Amino acid sequence: MGSAGTGVQAQAPAARFSQAAFCHEVFRMGCIPLGRKVCSMGTGSVLLVGGALLCTATTRSAQPAADDPAALLRQGIAHRSLGLQVLAQAGTKPAEAAQLRAKAKQHFAEAAKQFAGASAAFASRSKQHPKPGDAPPAELESAACASCGQAEMELRTEKASSARETMEPLVKEPLWARSRYRDLALYYHGFACLVLKDYLAAGRSLNQITTFTEPTYGTHARYLLARVLHHGQEHPEAMAQYEGVLADYEAQKKQAAEALKQPDAFRNDPAEKTRLEKVVNAPPPDHVGRALFSVGLLYYEAGRFAEARTRFTDFGTQCHGSALRAPSRLFQGCCEVQLRQFAEAAQTLHSIMDHEPALARHALFWLAKAQLGVAEGGKEETQWVWRERALGSLRRAEKLAAAANGNEMGNHAGRMHLQTQKPREAVTIFREILDQRLLPGREEEVCQRRVSALSLAGDFRESDALAARFQEMFPMSSLLAEVVFRSGENAYFLSLAAEPGSILSSRLPEASRLNDLASARYQRVVDRSAEYPYANVARYALACARYRKGHLDKAREVLEAIPAPERRGELTDVPYLIADCLIRLAPATADDALAAGRLQEQLGRAIELLTAFAAEHPDSPLAADALLRLALCQQRLAGLMSQAEERAKLQNAARATYDRILLEFPLHELGPHAAFERAKAIARAGDANEAINRLRSFTFEPLAKNAIAPLANLELATLLRGQDGKAALAAQFLDQCLKRHEKALLEDKTRAAWLPLLHYHQGVALHEAGSFSEARAKFETVMRDFPDHPVALEAALRWGQSLRDGGNQTIERAGQVLGTADIKPAEAARAAEQLEEGKKQVSQAMAYFESKAKELQEKRPALPLRARLLNEAVWMVRAGADAEVGAARAKLQGKMRQEVQEAANKSTPQGQQAPQVPPPDVPLAKVELQPSEKKVRALYQAIIDSFPDLPLAVEARLELAELLAAREEFPAAINLLDQALDKEPPPDMASRIRLRLGMCH
Repeated sequence: MGSAGTGVQAQAPAARFSQAAFCHEVFRMGCIPLGRKVCSMGTGSVLLVGGALLCTATTRSAQPAADDPAALLRQGIAHRSLGLQVLAQAGTKPAEAAQLRAKAKQHFAEAAKQFAGASAAFASRSKQHPKPGDAPPAELESAACASCGQAEMELRTEKASSARETMEPLVKEPLWARSRYRDLALYYHGFACLVLKDYLAAGRSLNQITTFTEPTYGTHARYLLARVLHHGQEHPEAMAQYEGVLADYEAQKKQAAEALKQPDAFRNDPAEKTRLEKVVNAPPPDHVGRALFSVGLLYYEAGRFAEARTRFTDFGTQCHGSALRAPSRLFQGCCEVQLRQFAEAAQTLHSIMDHEPALARHALFWLAKAQLGVAEGGKEETQWVWRERALGSLRRAEKLAAAANGNEMGNHAGRMHLQTQKPREAVTIFREILDQRLLPGREEEVCQRRVSALSLAGDFRESDALAARFQEMFPMSSLLAEVVFRSGENAYFLSLAAEPGSILSSRLPEASRLNDLASARYQRVVDRSAEYPYANVARYALACARYRKGHLDKAREVLEAIPAPERRGELTDVPYLIADCLIRLAPATADDALAAGRLQEQLGRAIELLTAFAAEHPDSPLAADALLRLALCQQRLAGLMSQAEERAKLQNAARATYDRILLEFPLHELGPHAAFERAKAIARAGDANEAINRLRSFTFEPLAKNAIAPLANLELATLLRGQDGKAALAAQFLDQCLKRHEKALLEDKTRAAWLPLLHYHQGVALHEAGSFSEARAKFETVMRDFPDHPVALEAALRWGQSLRDGGNQTIERAGQVLGTADIKPAEAARAAEQLEEGKKQVSQAMAYFESKAKELQEKRPALPLRARLLNEAVWMVRAGADAEVGAARAKLQGKMRQEVQEAANKSTPQGQQAPQVPPPDVPLAKVELQPSEKKVRALYQAIIDSFPDLPLAVEARLELAELLAAREEFPAAINLLDQALDKEPPPDMASRIRLRLGMCH
């Protein structure tokens, strides 16, 4: 830098090298402290640095020519360098600091003037007008460079408004979009806006910086952006930027250390070497230390005290001279108290109390908590000593607070239970304050705080009793809302303890009473204390109490009264609960267009709430559950869509949501549920093979051990049964599932109802695989072990079907053997026995269907299953009826043929042979109604009479009408068909009925 400066000094103006190159050299590096007001934002890494040779060469008394921009620029750099030298002296001479800082500001003001003149002169020399998208010419780049120097000087002289105005053209005008100094301009503009508290503009400029890796100002620019985000309560984003500052600084240190290993590279650049040595050896810049402190603060506010303590400890080690070292020690002590590291906390806080009077009362307050913690974990004989020390610390804190503000200590003591994870400590402190009258005249406030502390500590009954006394003693207190709210909390949590499954499980009526009492108290807070800070929390609690009573609509109404901006912190879950209420209130079916519209509206609202909740609170413990509910809502809404495109869109959205759960929450307990539901969604989309492949993962570990695995195996078996030849494999999977989970299911009340389903579906799979005996055994298990489960009745029907189909299978196999040529007598005998056994099973099945239907007629006559049993009996009787009618018809046909043959014989002349008469055609109407036919008609009529509106009754009418029409009983058949049409059957069934009706007419 020195040699470059000398070269510029020696050259004539006409031979001067590129101004842009010159500016690039002098605006290359630097790391300097800023003015007092700006210093609160940390150390600024800026670019204007002048070498000593340049400085001395340009500090002549003569002013540079107004039209010589290079001279103006050199003069500005000289004044800037002098200002920096004077400012450095102020740090080493405290007695003269004020005068030296004033002198430095004079140099900076003069530098700003020279930089402004240089910028204007460079701009006036530019003859080129770049096209949009082109880089500015060299003269304009030089003007931009000088403007940046002007903005820095204006910031140093505390003229942030002027700095912002200077930078605004470079930031806003398209001409400078591709300037090499645009990032620097954005940095200064954002800096100035932040000083002026225009956070929106500051964030807009700082966010446009293309890279934060620039060695001289990059980390400070990132730090300023983090400050903007922090101020805007965007804590995760601010945390990321603060961490980026620390990571970038460490990377710069490593790069500097590596560069210094090659000293020859700095032979002509001693200033760069000096800068790198400072990066490696000096303490971190102020803004880096503040970034470290802010990370600790954000961790602390998030309740992550271990991480916060580490950051505050690192700050104390690395930033010895920082003004924040004492606050960092205080926060370190607070973290140690929260982490129950009470001995370490006492030592940390003692060091602050002795050396930092401004923080002493805060340190004493937390020291009292640390001493109470030591007492709690110490030996019994030393507990009273530590308790006395804690009270002594609290008294000293109260005296210090009284000197500054008489009410402050009372507030600190009152909030103690909110600042510790052990509110029981706060209870002790409040009791001591009341017993020893440490705060005379403040009994009302301390009593209210003790009510809250007892409630938070879990002493609900004692808190409730104290709350009742408070309301008697202070009926007009302004603190009454807090007390009533806490009494509502007490009743609510006592009602939870009185529910089944707790140690008070026999007191369910008491739980209901306490829940109603909690609701009444919360309602009182909501109605009478609209300005109470916890009013919306009371609404939330009221909604929870109503939710537990099953009053979902009322719970939803209360939750929706909480304004959207207030749904944060304790109320973050409000949108989730509203969506849950909407889902539970949604009707199971939509029988008409109006009901379908309401259902679509409810599901759409739930989807909207859950989508927003998952997006805004991705780290919430309920985020995965919200996504799972969202996907289920999307699936259900897809089923209501009439347009295929809309239906497919929602189905794809549901699958994407399931994928999101699996990707974002790979270890969450709901992950297997999402995998299961996603496989079901794939199956519904028509890809059964892919669904089967995904469900197979639940047949081996680790998913085979998951609680949802039985249902996944059940779904897998159902899909396999739908494929040819896979029923036996489905039965095998269910058998393995039962061996693994049956014992656990029996012991789990919430999943015990799955066990009969597994047995039943295994029986169905065995039936479809042709293993009828094993299937009947499974159905018998369901009927015997789970008689009250709804599937037990289905098992009864399936048992009869297995008996019938097993009998038919035996008959078919025996017939095949008997039809074999050259069959051996012994084999024929066995086949004949099997044939009879099969017929016996079929007969038993028919009797079973009839007897079971009769049994249900006596016990549960309206049960639709009885109609299905009657229908099974009908078709079995019809099989026998066909044979019976055929035999009767053949007998009548033979008799009629014989009569005709005899008449033909008589009419044939003697000596001639009578012609052979063919069997006459016998109409079914001429055949006498057989007993089995009468039985079939009676069974059909029983279905129609007992279940007139079932779809099965419509089919019964059609089938009975066909039987009647076959016997030419057309009026009766027409009547049945008209009745069937009156029931508005599906289109295909209606067509069949109309066709048969036309044939009857």
